[in-house]
Amino acid sequence: MPNQHKPLPPDDEIKPWVQYYWDLGMNQKTVVENVLDHIDMAKYGFSVSSLKQKWGEWDLLSTWQQKHTVETIQAAVQETRERFPHMGSCSMVYLLRQDYSMRVPECVVTEYLKMHEPDAVEQRKHKKWKRKRFWAAGINDIIAIDQHDKWRSFGLFFHVGIEPFVGWIVWLKPVVEWRGFHLSPKVIQGLRILLWPTAKQIYIIF
Repeated sequence: MPNQHKPLPPDDEIKPWVQYYWDLGMNQKTVVENVLDHIDMAKYGFSVSSLKQKWGEWDLLSTWQQKHTVETIQAAVQETRERFPHMGSCSMVYLLRQDYSMRVPECVVTEYLKMHEPDAVEQRKHKKWKRKRFWAAGINDIIAIDQHDKWRSFGLFFHVGIEPFVGWIVWLKPVVEWRGFHLSPKVIQGLRILLWPTAKQIYIIF
């Protein structure tokens, strides 16, 4: 009986792409989805299971597995600092991952910067928060729209529209994601009573 599984592409054909997408911060599933665009699907097969077989062989280690410290990132950070003298810790984490294949926790980078350039760290902190003046011609000139997922664990999401000139809530529409959650009709009716009159409709996603 012939094997129903297609052979894997050659390592030299897919490894550079796997490394590229892994360095972009993608997980295994997303890496595979993107790598499939670069191989002949009629000839080869590639799945998450296939990638897991190659994972250890190619030394694609996670942040925890790489176990970087202040000492191990010193050379890479110094090279990066020559190119970007004012880069902060958050951007440094992304650049180390993409340019050096180093997955480093932000706390480690922050610790290094505080040790070697404390004055620059304090200066960046002072520039982080800037007071800005909000301008509006009057009522209903601007409506600020936002979505909140703080109740995601309960399957509840909120879509909010606020008139910032007077701080009036124009609408507050709860969205119930039914997949994986079991909200009784009493709970939905309670939401209608609690959020009325701003929430005249409750949208349910099945």
